[in-house]
Parts: sequence; structure tokens; C-alpha cells
Amino acid sequence: MIDTRLSFKQHLAAVNNKAAAVMGALTKILPNIGGPQGERRKLLSTVVDSIILYAAPVWAEAKNIHVREVVHTHRRSALWVSCAYRTVSDDAICAVAGKLPFDIHARELRRLYSEPGAKPTATEKAIERERCMYVWQRRWEESLKRRWTYKLISHLGQWVKRKHGETDYYLTQILTGRGYFMEYLHRFQLAESPFYPSCPNAIESAEHVAFHCDRFARERAILERALGHSASPNDIVQDMCSSSAKWVAVRAFAGKIMLRLQFIEWVRKTQQQKLQLQLRNGDELFPDRMMTNTDT
Repeated sequence: MIDTRLSFKQHLAAVNNKAAAVMGALTKILPNIGGPQGERRKLLSTVVDSIILYAAPVWAEAKNIHVREVVHTHRRSALWVSCAYRTVSDDAICAVAGKLPFDIHARELRRLYSEPGAKPTATEKAIERERCMYVWQRRWEESLKRRWTYKLISHLGQWVKRKHGETDYYLTQILTGRGYFMEYLHRFQLAESPFYPSCPNAIESAEHVAFHCDRFARERAILERALGHSASPNDIVQDMCSSSAKWVAVRAFAGKIMLRLQFIEWVRKTQQQKLQLQLRNGDELFPDRMMTNTDT
């Protein structure tokens, strides 16, 4: 859709609405728990990518204000690919999902197909993709958001080009630090403190839970036997990418500890609800108690 000012505002709005409608249908088969996993999710997400990147060689340099909504739709597809929470940053979710950032991908297509009738060879495509990976890596290194994910996945090429391994709901929580961690829950006022009672001197973050917390020493010992050395955030992704067996071991480890944290959080919420109900029932039985407390 060509407008008089060549801003491509109408075109981007049209493809975004179309892509959003497709994503609405995909939502039914892409829940965070259950549904297709890994490469199947990524394959389904390419349907959305192909819609929003239509004619990208023409509008790739459009103003950011017009591209904003399309970037949001692309972000949603990356969230579904990796089974992540919506609070994960753009940089981190693209890294975990292994999807080129939207603007880098659009400019790649512009360079490949800028000439009428262009038919780039496989070699030319490979060279252009390496260029894009370099730009993406530089951006990832300079990003100020989600340094925990960067600490784990510092080399995007190794992560994206791996030949095995799929992420899931529980592994993604470890990779992003967004999940049933007291640090995360406290940030959104879902917990009174970022500390867990059994670990009073340590904030319950993804790093603490996965690599230091004594509650999960048994699961960690099983993982370390599979890895052949102590688990460390600096090399665990390298281990995962080097061997299918090690990937499976890390994924199983993430599933076990996150399921336990999920159960712990469920128990904590249940106890809070019971306490609130008891207090409310007590006030209803003894209304004079409420008056006395108010006067005091």
C-alpha cells in the first residue's frame, strides 16, 4: 500500500492487523504449557513473520513510529516460541527464541532483494546472515536489559545455530529470570520480600535457585553428574549446545526445580488466602473488634 509521502504507515497497519488475526488463531494451539514445542512453535511463528515482512525491501527504512506496532506483534510471536512471560525484554526474548530482531531482518531482506528481479544465491544469503548475526551480537552486548540472560547466552551464534535442543516453559524461566522466584514476585508486589525464609541472606533469583540454593542440592548433583563438572552460569549454555544429552539433563533439571517452586508458591498463596479469610470472618463475628481497632 503506497501513500503519497511514502511513510508506509497504512501498509504496516494493514499487515499488522492481518498478522494479529493469525496470531489470535495460533494462541489456541500455543499455550505456554502443552501444545507444540520447540521447532514446531518456531515453524508456526514463521507464518506471522512472513505476513509482517511482506515487501520489507521496500519499507525497511520506514520511520520507527510507524513500525512500532509491527515490532510488538513480532515480539508476541517470540514470546510464544519460547513460552515466556510478557515481562521479558525485547532483546532477551529474541535471544532465547533464536529469532532475528525485526528491524535487522527487514534490512537483511532489503539488501538481498533491493534490485528488481534479484535472485541471491545460497552463498550470498549465508554471507548476509553472518552480517546480521554480527550486528545482532553487537546489539546484545551493548544492551542494558536482562544481563542475566546475557550471562547465560553470551554468544548468540552458538545458541541460534545449534542442531538440537528445545526450550520449554520451565527452562525459559531459568534463562530469563522471569518465573516463580521471590525476586520476580516481589518486583510486581506479589510477595512481601525478595528473600526466601530458608535462605535469609540471599535474594531468591534464578541464579540463586539454579546454582546455589541448598533446597535443590540433590537435583543439582544429578545435573552435575550428567555434565561431568560443577554447574556454572558461565558455561551451562555451552554445555547444552555441545551435546543433546546435556541439553536434556539441563532441561530436566529446570523442570524439576521450577515445578517445586511453583508448588511452594501455590502453598504460600493458599495460606495467605486462608489467613485473610479467617481475619475477615473474625471481623464479621466481632464487629466491635473492628471499631476498637479503628478507634485505636
